[in-house]
Amino acid sequence: MEPISFQNEEKQIDNKGSGIDDQSNKSTIKTSNTTTTTTTPTKLTQRPKSRNFSNIFHNNIHNMEVVGLTDMCFLENVEENELMNNLQNRFNKDHIYTYIGEQVISVNPFSNKPNLYTEQVLKSYQNMYMYEVSPHIYALAQDTYKKLLLSKESQCVIITGESGSGKTEASKIFLNYISKVCSGNLENIEGIMKLIIESNVVLESFGNAKTLRNDNSSRFGKFIEIEFDGKGSPISGKISQFLLEKSRVHSRAVGERSFHIFYQFLTEKRITDRLGLSNDPTQYNYLKESMCFSVSSINDSKDFQKVLQSLKQLSWSDQEMESIWRVLGAILLIGNIEFSNDVEKSNVDAVYISTPETLKKISQLLQCSEDSLEKSLISRSLTLGAGKRQSSIKVLLNQNQAKETRDAFSKVLYDRLFTSIIDKINSTISLNSKSNNNNSSTIIESTIGILDIYGFEIFENNSFEQFIINYSNEKLQQLFINLVLRQEQEEYLKEGIEWKTIDNYFDNTPIIDLIEGQPVGLLKLLEEACLIGQSTPELLIQKFNQFFSKNKHFESFETSNNLSIESLSFTLKHYASPVTYNLESFIYKNKDPLYQDLIFTMESSKDKFILSLFNKDFQKNNIGVKKIPTTAATQFKNAINDLIGKLNTCQPHYIRCIKSNEEKRANHFDYEIVKHQVRYLNMLETIRVRKAGYCHKQHYTRFLCRYKMISKDTWPFWNGTPKDGVMSIVRAAGIGSGGVGNNSTTTTTTTTTTTTTTTTTTTTTTTTSECQFGKKKLFIKSASTLFHFEELRQKILPSIVITIQRVWRGYKVRKWYRQELQRLREEKEEIQKQIKRKNSANLIQTHYLRYKVLTYIKKLKPWSMGPHYNKGHIMPTLWLRRTPIDSLMQSIHIIWWAKVKVTSLSMESRSLVRQKILALDLFGMGYSRKKEWDCRRKFQADYLSDDSNPKKSQFSESVQAMFQKGGDKEILFADNVIKINKRGKSQLRSIIITDQHIYKYDTKKYTQKKVGLKLHSIVALSTSNKKDTFLAIHFKQPIRDLYIDLGCDSVEKVSEVCTNLVQQVYKLTGTTIPLVFRDPLTFNNSRDSRNNGTDFVVSFSQYPKGKEQRQSTFVKGKGNTAIVYYNLD
Repeated sequence: MEPISFQNEEKQIDNKGSGIDDQSNKSTIKTSNTTTTTTTPTKLTQRPKSRNFSNIFHNNIHNMEVVGLTDMCFLENVEENELMNNLQNRFNKDHIYTYIGEQVISVNPFSNKPNLYTEQVLKSYQNMYMYEVSPHIYALAQDTYKKLLLSKESQCVIITGESGSGKTEASKIFLNYISKVCSGNLENIEGIMKLIIESNVVLESFGNAKTLRNDNSSRFGKFIEIEFDGKGSPISGKISQFLLEKSRVHSRAVGERSFHIFYQFLTEKRITDRLGLSNDPTQYNYLKESMCFSVSSINDSKDFQKVLQSLKQLSWSDQEMESIWRVLGAILLIGNIEFSNDVEKSNVDAVYISTPETLKKISQLLQCSEDSLEKSLISRSLTLGAGKRQSSIKVLLNQNQAKETRDAFSKVLYDRLFTSIIDKINSTISLNSKSNNNNSSTIIESTIGILDIYGFEIFENNSFEQFIINYSNEKLQQLFINLVLRQEQEEYLKEGIEWKTIDNYFDNTPIIDLIEGQPVGLLKLLEEACLIGQSTPELLIQKFNQFFSKNKHFESFETSNNLSIESLSFTLKHYASPVTYNLESFIYKNKDPLYQDLIFTMESSKDKFILSLFNKDFQKNNIGVKKIPTTAATQFKNAINDLIGKLNTCQPHYIRCIKSNEEKRANHFDYEIVKHQVRYLNMLETIRVRKAGYCHKQHYTRFLCRYKMISKDTWPFWNGTPKDGVMSIVRAAGIGSGGVGNNSTTTTTTTTTTTTTTTTTTTTTTTTSECQFGKKKLFIKSASTLFHFEELRQKILPSIVITIQRVWRGYKVRKWYRQELQRLREEKEEIQKQIKRKNSANLIQTHYLRYKVLTYIKKLKPWSMGPHYNKGHIMPTLWLRRTPIDSLMQSIHIIWWAKVKVTSLSMESRSLVRQKILALDLFGMGYSRKKEWDCRRKFQADYLSDDSNPKKSQFSESVQAMFQKGGDKEILFADNVIKINKRGKSQLRSIIITDQHIYKYDTKKYTQKKVGLKLHSIVALSTSNKKDTFLAIHFKQPIRDLYIDLGCDSVEKVSEVCTNLVQQVYKLTGTTIPLVFRDPLTFNNSRDSRNNGTDFVVSFSQYPKGKEQRQSTFVKGKGNTAIVYYNLD
């Protein structure tokens, strides 16, 4: 095949996948033979800019010197050295992906490449063709999903390669891309894809382990199927597993680890403490055997938290997870069971369990009978005879048999646990699961399968597991050969296409026949050995030598005298590499025994989860099934053949993983190791077939149905044969002998002659360089031609859709109009009537509202007439019920009344009103009254200028002298008061409060006592909340506080003095001094500049009964205490 290559990689990475030049609508398609300039179609709907194929090709040639060719099909000389140099060049430039046609070659760099998998890079591959973007698993994933949408056929991705080549990571990258690009309901897509991705976390933990070659090696094979509806939305999933390497539970090579979950589980101290287990892995024989407990590249504790989160996402309950931890703990403790020879039974070789505490703990974890478990580990029941003569005997086990039974029990427990986990995952992601109830009625149209199976393995000691794993790789390699190499060529010849057969590839069919051949193969002989009770590895190797000594792919010591092969070993020359297998444990591992005694013991468990693990065994026992159990090899052979059959029904896509070196060194390319993998992966042969073959083939009928709108002859109807219709489409698309634009056909005639008769058969095959017409199918040479058809279709489709929509909508509207014409007329009349009724109602409402407002204004007249303006009476309402407008009118009336009243007052009266309002704020009224005061009393300010004062003239003279001397301008308050001196004695004084000072005068001669106290020095006022008339005026230190009685004439004047002081201090300083109501009350009238003095503490009390007086009285007590007596009336 001669496919169109990809755009310049450097340009694509820098410009987010849009680095193709678009300077004109001319493009050049260049192959090894021709160069043709043609007109390319304009850009598609929802597609990137039109591609310039010439630039793409030349960019790849130019980039070869920089980063190597992106597609191996562009190698001029298809030689191994050229291929290797291209791979190495790209690897050294951090380009780990390369194409062979539509296959992706992935070279594991053993280092993180985060820049390759960002969200931005992922988006750059969406809706792009593979040849437009640089090689990546994202490109293959996009191509897989696009083909699923277009063809409605199931797809599969086969990921192959050695262990450690990066197959598991490749599957995760593929899944991540599919989850981001699927169409449909976003919530449903994220739901099902998230569950499938979360299941990977769980399966990696329970099914992967650290081996000598790979820190995260899959020790089982899995086939993930994502199921889609007709719209291309993922609606469910299914996971199949193949041959879990359960022997890893109890044995493995030194330097390897058991399954990750054991080490992760032990990091959670909260769980191990609850189960009574040690969290030290060295305390468990099964784990310490290989002497490897931690891996630098793995964080077990962090990974276990991810497992817990994933289990919850996959609908595991806390109870189910607790059962899983108990089974894991039991498996670890089973390895700690020790056996000792039972000397009391001297006549038989028997053992007893020497670690009873461990046994007891296991029975508690499994919730089964301790006695029954002990018996099933050291003895075995054998059933003899049948029917009425059937009997059962107990056979005691020796040391080796007991250990084999113990290890078999641990393997079966883990295998059943792993199977139950996969079953639970499948029930969660299935179409009918509770988490997927939105899609329960949807039909599955197609699937995408992802096969991640064991890589080819070669260890120092290769046992039964490696034999089965390498057998599965042989089957997959055979599938690849059949699909890519043999079947494709066979189909060319069958369809009558001119083709030169390429047959120099490595065909592994003889190896497959050797392993599973009929009537005799390695598996057949192994099965026979398992059926014969006295079979041994020695007898088995003799059988192998007897039947396969002349087979060139089989080798043993007896057949070759090769000293490197031991007597119980044999070598198979696999497609990847020769592997020597040790037969010592083949028979035992293939039998995979589980004795009935252990099943009966598990049947006694009280844990529902553990019972479910052995449910099928219980059912077989109940119905009396006595069939010979299927061996592990047969089970795997059936499973792998079923898988191959399923893969054959899908359209395959390949990711070929290559390990860059054996030492897991980061960014190191081992030339010889990679070359060996390139050879057995048949890459050179694949390139030759792809370069010479056709990238796409399709039945005429299907091609005609999809692309018939390209030609005017075939659209909308075609009455001729499908082949003629396809030829008309090809001509209309401008596909010819030179590529896109020229037409030519050639006729090939072949003659067939026999010995008796001569028959001339003429086969006419219409051919162009880009398209060949077979008997039933059209064959397209290059990807660019296929994309050319697709672009023409996408370009024409919008106009076809618009035409269909226009005609259909016009028809529907005309039909609707004819049917609805009368109804529309009636609706029009009804609408007009409704409009008239509405206008009439609006007119009535307007006149009625005007009438109500005029009536309301007349009712409000008394509230607008003086002198009282009807204040205190409830105003009339506008409507029958009170509405917010009525409350608003009441508030407006109060404000208006207040304004009328205030504007009629003189300035002096207004000042008095403001004082009364301030007094109201200070002392309160009604329930909020803080102290008794008379709000109706007029504040006279100057009480000493009254004619009732006999010394009025002396007062007037003193005031004049004060004004002249002190600069005061106004008297705010003047009256006789009782002042309390620093000794606690009462003194009659005249007090004058001006706009600046407080003056104290002698009442006899009206001489000034000391200097005036400045008002701005006042810091607070305090009085009690009782009916007394005392007031404390507090000054800044060192000025003494003033404590006075303002009720000398039995009239309360505390409110007047407080109001004046608060008002005047605010005018002078801009601050409001506080008025505090206290009982008891403190003041300091003994301090000066030399000492701080002491505080008087005054309490308040009513006069004793019979001793009442008109005025309040200050009575000094002991020390600095005093009592003020007052009357209640």
